[in-house]
Amino acid sequence: MKNALLSVAKWVSLTLAGLALLGCVFSLFAVLKTFGSARFDTPEFSVEVLAKDRVSRRLWDTGGIDRDAEQEKLKVTNKYGEKILAVVKEYNLLTTKTDHVIEWLISEVPEERREDFILGWERFLSAGVAHLKKTEKLQTNDKSTDRLTEIFRAQFQGALNQMSIAESADQAKRPMAFGMAIALALLFSVAMIVPVLVRIEHNTRSGSPRPSEIPAVPKATAPPPVSTTAFAAPATACPKCAAAVSADDVFCGECGASLR
Repeated sequence: MKNALLSVAKWVSLTLAGLALLGCVFSLFAVLKTFGSARFDTPEFSVEVLAKDRVSRRLWDTGGIDRDAEQEKLKVTNKYGEKILAVVKEYNLLTTKTDHVIEWLISEVPEERREDFILGWERFLSAGVAHLKKTEKLQTNDKSTDRLTEIFRAQFQGALNQMSIAESADQAKRPMAFGMAIALALLFSVAMIVPVLVRIEHNTRSGSPRPSEIPAVPKATAPPPVSTTAFAAPATACPKCAAAVSADDVFCGECGASLR
């Protein structure tokens, strides 16, 4: 019965240890995953976005330009100015000018996301214009592409906010995931104790001989009783006169003969 309980305890502990080890690995993977950059998806044009649009009708706000950022503006202009101008001309933007887009890139878009904005903006306008042409709602000089640009600006800002929220959530998860990994590692160590103890006990039992294998020690037999008569000095007589003498006598007491 004891062996059966030990066997059950061993397998339960091994199962628990395996689960703890897997959990530890996944927790560590989750910790490492939080150090990667958050996924960023450039907004795509869709009819639903156009239908649910509540963006203000105001045009790009060109006020409040930071006059101290002329160097940054020059760098952005040199890098993206030609591409922005090409998009403005291709889609006949009326109120959205190249300078407006550059100023928004400097003030609102992180430097590592500016390329995403330019490429996504062009794709958004292309899909939006194709939809308006299909539905025959695109008219000349009706500022439709300017409105699509405003929609994309709001959608892009929302994507940036979502990325920021995701990064904050990942940072908050790191301590919890790391603590979970440590706890599971400790649980794995504890769960492995029972199988080790069972193995030690098994080895101990295997090394000591069983009672049936121990050779029987023969019982000691009592020595035969010593006969007192065997050591009794026999009665002797003088060989010369036949007088009685003892074993200790050297000479016969009657005739004086030597008894040695």
